[in-house]
Amino acid sequence: MTKREYFEELKGYVADNAELVEFLDRQIELVSKKRNTETKTQKENAETVEKIYNYMVETGKPVTIAEIVTEFGLTSGQKASALVKKLVDAGKVVRAKDGKTAVYSIAE
Repeated sequence: MTKREYFEELKGYVADNAELVEFLDRQIELVSKKRNTETKTQKENAETVEKIYNYMVETGKPVTIAEIVTEFGLTSGQKASALVKKLVDAGKVVRAKDGKTAVYSIAE
């Protein structure tokens, strides 16, 4: 259950106490106001993920994280891995091993 659902459930138990109902209504309002938009960094990462995917389609060959870091000027291999993992999770890219090195290619 979400916080909102818990607060709604509690309202049913304390319906005869106006002060508690008012408090729960306020809590529900606060929970509902939470931001549901992407941050600037999330938008930039989404754009970079698309660029990485397009790069992989254009090259047509498996690429390594090191190649992606170099091509896109990313700050670390860790960041590149996180971005490529989004593509793997979406089913657009597959991960394979080439010896000790992980390589990524477009999913068939």
